[in-house]
Amino acid sequence: MSRRSLGPVSAPAAGPALGLLSAVLVYPRTRRLRWLSSAALPFTAAALLWSVAGCSAAGRRAAEEAVAPPTVTLAPGSEARPLSDLSSRRVLLLPVQRVETDPGVSAGAFAASLPATLDTELAFVLGERGLGSLWTTAAAARRMASQNPGMGLEPGSLPLPPPRQLERGPVKEPLSGQLRALAALADARYVIVPTALRLAASPSTSGAGSTSAAAGQGTRARLMLILVDVRGAQILWAGSTEEVALAPSAPALGATIASRFADLIAAPPSP
Repeated sequence: MSRRSLGPVSAPAAGPALGLLSAVLVYPRTRRLRWLSSAALPFTAAALLWSVAGCSAAGRRAAEEAVAPPTVTLAPGSEARPLSDLSSRRVLLLPVQRVETDPGVSAGAFAASLPATLDTELAFVLGERGLGSLWTTAAAARRMASQNPGMGLEPGSLPLPPPRQLERGPVKEPLSGQLRALAALADARYVIVPTALRLAASPSTSGAGSTSAAAGQGTRARLMLILVDVRGAQILWAGSTEEVALAPSAPALGATIASRFADLIAAPPSP
């Protein structure tokens, strides 16, 4: 009987000594758990913020699209800057694809170097207009393609369809696949393709037979462009820069065309 009665009363019957020992044993454990909880709180909060902000490429895209509409809107009356909505978006600007000349117009020895010259000037003006941090330039597109040779991408030689098919509407394969892959490398949804630098004869000389652009007279130049949403494989906009009356041999041609391109997006910096 005495042994059975000791069992249930052994803990409270231990007296002050056992109570003190229990307090000593319990206190560090409780204090340690509270210390760990408070120390883990900043890390937990940081992890939550990290996930919400989207540290990965997919997270950044989701965050951007949650704030802004998922498509570019060309508002009526914005013809002066039809691409102004792209100033706050991640955009891939691909290399100038080719030079096109009207009958009787010759680019001469400058034809081969014009696309590369324009690519350089376009990259410069993007930085000047404050778009350098969001936009991926032609040089970066070439570099990313060369770093991924297995993808078979040629940013400067895209499989473009005939010009009449480069209007608003769906983008078909194989062009859509190339654009989608390049955009993924740049973490962008929108791609601008400068399809051609077009050289035409000026009206004053178009009827006077052959006009030599290399001679530096009677030539108008403009950059043909398309804006593509790679997610929907849709051409959202097709247009060109404002024409400039400069010959291919003019040193200012590349910078002037690039400035006209940037005018479609953002105003020039204040002097």
